[in-house]
Amino acid sequence: MSFLSLSFATPLMLAALVILPAIWWLLRFIPPRPREVAFPPLRLLLALRREDEKPQTSPWWLTALRLAIAACVILALSGPAYDPQSRPERSRGPLVLVVDNGWPSAQSFDLRKAAIDRDIEAAIEANLPVLLVATSLGSDQSFRPQAATEARERLRGLAPEAFIPDRRDIAAPLMRALQDIPDANLIWYSDGLANGEARAFANMLAGALPARRLTLVEDPSLTPLILGTAANGAEALEVPVMRAGTIAPVSGSLRAFDVRGRSIAAAPFTVEARSDKTTARFALPVELRNDIFRIEIDQSRTAGSVQLLDDRWRRRTVGLLAGAADFDNPLLSPLFVLSHALRPFADTRLTNANGTGPSIGEFLDQNVAVIVMADVSAIPTDIQPRLDRWIKNGGVLVRFAGTRLANQRGDPFMPVKLRQTTRVLGGTLSWEQPQSLGRFTPASPFAGMAIPDDVTINRQILAEPDPDLPGKTWVELTDGTPLVTAETRNAGHIVLVHVTADPNWSNLPLSGTFLEMLRRMIVLSSNSGAQDRLTQGETLLAPLRLLDASGRSVGATPLAKPIPAAAIGKTLVSRDNPPGIYGREEAFRALNAVQAGDQFTSLPGDLLPPGVFRRDYGGHRETPLASWFLVAAAALFLVDALLVLMMSGLWRGRRPLAAATALIALGIVPLLLASIEPASAQISRQRGQRAPQPPLSAATPEDTFALNAANRTRLAYVITGITEIDDISRQGLTGLSRTLAERTSLEPAEPVGVDLARDELAFFPLLYWPIDARVDKPSPAAISRADQFMKNGGTILFDTRDQSASRPAARGGIDTPGLVKLREILKGVDVPELEVVPADHVLTKSFYLLTAFPGRFDDGPLWTEKTAPNPTGAKRPVRIADGVSPLLITTNDVAGAWAVDARGNPLLPTYGESPRQREMALRSGINIVMYLLTGNYKSDQVHVDDILQRLGQ
Repeated sequence: MSFLSLSFATPLMLAALVILPAIWWLLRFIPPRPREVAFPPLRLLLALRREDEKPQTSPWWLTALRLAIAACVILALSGPAYDPQSRPERSRGPLVLVVDNGWPSAQSFDLRKAAIDRDIEAAIEANLPVLLVATSLGSDQSFRPQAATEARERLRGLAPEAFIPDRRDIAAPLMRALQDIPDANLIWYSDGLANGEARAFANMLAGALPARRLTLVEDPSLTPLILGTAANGAEALEVPVMRAGTIAPVSGSLRAFDVRGRSIAAAPFTVEARSDKTTARFALPVELRNDIFRIEIDQSRTAGSVQLLDDRWRRRTVGLLAGAADFDNPLLSPLFVLSHALRPFADTRLTNANGTGPSIGEFLDQNVAVIVMADVSAIPTDIQPRLDRWIKNGGVLVRFAGTRLANQRGDPFMPVKLRQTTRVLGGTLSWEQPQSLGRFTPASPFAGMAIPDDVTINRQILAEPDPDLPGKTWVELTDGTPLVTAETRNAGHIVLVHVTADPNWSNLPLSGTFLEMLRRMIVLSSNSGAQDRLTQGETLLAPLRLLDASGRSVGATPLAKPIPAAAIGKTLVSRDNPPGIYGREEAFRALNAVQAGDQFTSLPGDLLPPGVFRRDYGGHRETPLASWFLVAAAALFLVDALLVLMMSGLWRGRRPLAAATALIALGIVPLLLASIEPASAQISRQRGQRAPQPPLSAATPEDTFALNAANRTRLAYVITGITEIDDISRQGLTGLSRTLAERTSLEPAEPVGVDLARDELAFFPLLYWPIDARVDKPSPAAISRADQFMKNGGTILFDTRDQSASRPAARGGIDTPGLVKLREILKGVDVPELEVVPADHVLTKSFYLLTAFPGRFDDGPLWTEKTAPNPTGAKRPVRIADGVSPLLITTNDVAGAWAVDARGNPLLPTYGESPRQREMALRSGINIVMYLLTGNYKSDQVHVDDILQRLGQ
């Protein structure tokens, strides 16, 4: 319930205000004040009179004070909240609510329903009928106003759908309804996207109602991230990540799952500011990429943030066919070389059929994705139509040269015309030397590959000169002659390699380049086999498993209709065909909510005419007032107590009065602090403001900054510009500084944030630098200052804080998004050779005896400068010099484990098996600080006996 700018969570509690008159009647009397009479007995006896004692009437202002206390308590229990949001001027006509309930609204649909419910509540209070229209239901819904309570019941059953509705479907019936109720007020709860014919729908509204009776509800912050169509490239599976807004940078990660729901890998992404698209890459072996069935955006719950992959993205099946078998050298035969070269990334099939035509027919019956022919000269005419259809549907025909193919004429399955002779290079009767690879053309799938130095071509078949030859050439030799040519036919390709598939004409088949070329040719196929089986054997694909609007997998619904097998690639997602899997378990096709070529844009600012009221979903604007009413009630109660004491005569004398004043102060001040502090924090969070910084900051004038930094030992952190990261850094170093003061002789002052480009760094022994993929790389000048700081004896603790997002690295070990960003930052910096902190390093015993350095995560290592061998022959020195490592690197989020609030309580949870993980994190921090301040004093021989005794050796 709301009144003006106030709303009440429990409005029924306001009914208690009716008892205030009864409270007035009860509180208007107070006991009579005792009379003061002098003690002399005679005077007392003379003054005795018999009178009827009557209660004394309470002063009106005291009764009003007590009524105010009761009213404050009742108002606090009713859950009041203040919303300064203005309301548009409207007529007293019905309220029309148009709700976009496609998948873009799924992630925040509860928030959207709460906003709609508030407007329906206002209609109930005003006794107005309500017409609730959902864009996903089209014309299959009622367009007549109904009681507001009935509209609320319908709202409770409203759910988002797994497609983007076309708003034109409701335009005509809604227009007719608005003509019947010309005094209506319309509120459009938009999903924030212009997709779904928003412009045409807005024009219809502008022509049906005056602008002053239109309200557009939108919130760009609720627009979800969108996952585009995946592309299984030669190096990685690439997935575009899109959004409709381009204001602030956004970072996150994608996660890939197999068909059983097991996680395979994660891929980070960052959409830069003023950009609406980026690409995430799963740089995995092809065997793992072929197992990916589902890709989704972490922490995003919409159908548009999910991509389902069928066998079109998986391992290809390749049929191998040779013109003749080499019985003398079977290990060097083309079939043997090709089958072993393709084995890591494709399933190969051989045929037992007799003849070229039956062999090709058998491959087509098996629905292979690629057919590789080694020196096959003639393709029978009876199989040519089927082979041509197969290629046009996405198949790839790869042909290798040979003596048979060199003598063939008029073959329709050749990309170029061939000369009838072969070119011999480096032979006894040849003046030409063997050729090497010249270049991979930019338009070929081999673009970007390294050109090998050890591949030589001794013999080849030549193509006839033709104007189209340069456009069909993928690989050239150093003399410019083609080595690989290709032709595109609809969705398929015909590729010709102008040398044999065995080592007779070149050593190319024995090189790693040959394997990569085969792999890139195989992934060109968009026909993985199941497509032919589906289109030839079935006419309709029944829904198998579908996605709901939140991206969850659900069973097929009765409303979902089958899709023609031949049209699965052209079917638009709709209420009849939701996104999901269609077909059978052994042969299915994926229909995704976001398809190839889809573009998403936000609602333009000129969508509706001037005068239209705009607001957001408003949940964050309300300010709870219950605590303020409780504080007011407590304060009035203490004032009442003081007044009663004064009226009872106990106010005389300074001590009672001072005690009463102290009582009031002690009662009011904590209540005010308890109420104001959360309110201030809430307002700061709502406005996105940074928490107050310590007095010493980068904004302090240089002289004051230097003076304050030099007078006290302080720990420092690098300001990233992201509020939550900087706050945790400050609170983490604060927690570590307090622990150092409690357990060691060091009493550091409050930590300070520094700007690398402006502040002097030499005052600080430790600089904590949190790395985040969302933060732009610092300027070269800032990186140079950090490099100079490390060279002058300072130490920087780099913390990527993302051990949970670790993934296998291509070069071995693990990678995280933060480590990738850190490498980018340190590129060009003179970084020493690093190693994981060994068991006998001084860091493990500078204060505590440690074996690991955990933070919020406990499985990431701590990297330090690698120690050089000891020339004296000792097993391992701690350090040759008395210095320390210039940099330390961790992924464990140590500041998050150190972070405490004003009362010293931990702010963030830890993720590990040990219940003492936070304590061990603090000990790790103490060891690091002691190591930085004292160097390698623990390596001195004077300490060896004590250390060995504690180690039990």
